[in-house]
Amino acid sequence: MPFKKFWNLTPDNSDSSILNMYIYGEIKSASSFFGSSDDVVASKFVEDLNRYPDVRVINVRINSPGGSVFAAAAIRNELRNQAAEVHTWCEGICASAAVGILLAADPANRHMSRSTLLMIHNPSTQAQGDAATFLKTADLLAKVKKTILNIYMEGTGLAEEKLSAMMDAATYLDADEAMSYNFIGQITEEPVVYNFAEPGNIVCNGLTIDVAADLDVASLKAHLEQLVNKSRLEKGGTEPMTFDELLASMAEDQRNVLTVALEDKIQAAVNAKITTITSEHESASQELQNQITALTEANNTLTGQLTALTEQQATSAEDTIIKSMPPEAQALLAQARADAVAANAKAKELQEAQAFATFSETFKDFDKLPITENHIRAMQNLSKGDEAMYNDMRELLKVANAAMGAGFIPAGSDLGSDVPSDTYALIEQRVAAFRKENPTVAYNDALREVLKADPDLYNRYRDGIYN
Repeated sequence: MPFKKFWNLTPDNSDSSILNMYIYGEIKSASSFFGSSDDVVASKFVEDLNRYPDVRVINVRINSPGGSVFAAAAIRNELRNQAAEVHTWCEGICASAAVGILLAADPANRHMSRSTLLMIHNPSTQAQGDAATFLKTADLLAKVKKTILNIYMEGTGLAEEKLSAMMDAATYLDADEAMSYNFIGQITEEPVVYNFAEPGNIVCNGLTIDVAADLDVASLKAHLEQLVNKSRLEKGGTEPMTFDELLASMAEDQRNVLTVALEDKIQAAVNAKITTITSEHESASQELQNQITALTEANNTLTGQLTALTEQQATSAEDTIIKSMPPEAQALLAQARADAVAANAKAKELQEAQAFATFSETFKDFDKLPITENHIRAMQNLSKGDEAMYNDMRELLKVANAAMGAGFIPAGSDLGSDVPSDTYALIEQRVAAFRKENPTVAYNDALREVLKADPDLYNRYRDGIYN
């Protein structure tokens, strides 16, 4: 399936001086190793925007449930600093932080269809800690709300008290209401296709948005039904548009967005079928391999029994010969055998030391992490006992090393959360406690049980997220 972004920048097909920008998805402050390809990342958005310094008009088409307040503010400020004339268009859901981007354009250049919705509400976040932490978080949210109010007041001219009350009520506005409150300056008649694919998800113009976390789904659905009924009555009809009629009514760039979405769905169905066929093939191959392995093990067992019988016969003959030798010769033979055993043990020790030295070389790039010899030996044992987990741990170390090299600061510490100073030490402590209660359990098995019992502990160590 091709890589799909919920935002892109492409020159208009008919005029290279016009730039169309799509914010179709959740707005994020930064990308992450464990993030989603659907994220609208502010830094990447601004970086690509600056590749088009000579355009005359910038159209920002929005279909977003919102996201990071500060990421949206950064995009808004960058758009306001552009020399080009900026137009913003509400093309589905324009909610929460996305409303700030809508207000980046001058009032007359803000567009909204009568089949779309705008929603404003209070900011929210997550916190973990004691009472002081929650008091600090509440204070922070109040300050964040103030910054949002400043944007809304500047964009609409409404009083702070009025806007604050609307945010407290999580207010939905249709196009006429949004215009009456000065959120927009023009009402368009471009069609929007809505469909609730499943609880918590809504499809707007062919793209799925997860709204359960930030929006009131029941209230949203009721507003959409009102918009659909209102639109049909105004047109004097009762039947919805056919798919061909819908395509014909869309602007070319909108048709392109819908076409890409449909192609993605078709490709996803093809990929799902390929995955099923591949899985069935792998299952059959594995069954055949299991049968081959069973036959090989049976053959090895038979070979081992024959070898043991042969050795037993040889040993019996050898013992007869040794017993016939003088005592001095028997003593020399015993010493030679003991020396051979010692030599083999020494050779094995050197071989293991060389193997450890070679294995240690593979950790020299993790120069930002406090990795000790004991850690490396544990990883070597893990590579022998559980290769899949070993590879996962290697990937985790790469991310951690890169983060430490970049001056990593755990997320949430600026909110006053209690951030563990050494999550790795906590993991080691729990593994030691587990092995104390279960002395016969190996280190790797104990580590696996600790992480299985508390997946959040592993996620905190992996992601550096403690809130």
